[in-house]
Amino acid sequence: MSLHFQVFHCPCLSNYKFYTSGWDYPEQICGYDRQGHSWQGEELLAMREQGLIIKECPEKTVVVGEKGLLLGYIRECFDGTWLAHSCYSFGYMDMVEVSGFKKEFYAVRYLHQVMDAAFPDTAYDSVPDLPWQHKKLVQEQPEKAIFLEYLNALIGYIQECYKRIWCAYSCYYPKSMNEIKPIGFISEFYAVRYLYQIAEVAFPDIIQDIPNLPWE
Repeated sequence: MSLHFQVFHCPCLSNYKFYTSGWDYPEQICGYDRQGHSWQGEELLAMREQGLIIKECPEKTVVVGEKGLLLGYIRECFDGTWLAHSCYSFGYMDMVEVSGFKKEFYAVRYLHQVMDAAFPDTAYDSVPDLPWQHKKLVQEQPEKAIFLEYLNALIGYIQECYKRIWCAYSCYYPKSMNEIKPIGFISEFYAVRYLYQIAEVAFPDIIQDIPNLPWE
């Protein structure tokens, strides 16, 4: 089966292409009912037949550069934000679905960052600049340290890096992934949630209270 790749409308993503999952693979489509509950696969098909699905969000599998290197997939969420899931893992650490990116651009950029961290000694296309990267910032907000109160353990830092755009930096990536600093979370909540997700992957028997998504 040949894949029909499309280009992104965002000029900043001109070096990327994607193909959209179809109904031949319903497990790659997330549907939401009016209460915000998510459904996939056969359950989604059944709910869809009953007319109970109000929003359908297929995965967009993303590739980069002339060689079409696979990065992973992105998908719109119930609240209009985007999630990203890398196709790369690092030893004990399988990558999770990272939610809360304000736009497609930030979700795709995160996938590119993960690939760079997975293969640090290989030359690839550069991660795209941030929209404000060459602007003079009025004032950079200080980092906030995030602790798990019941363990008194630091799990990372978050920062408002530009006009309600948040970034996060986890303490628990393997050394090869220290360069990853996801940028583009739409709120402080999503940046903190990301730190919880990474901490849980590193310590699954200890971290078990990841905040629910707003519509869950």
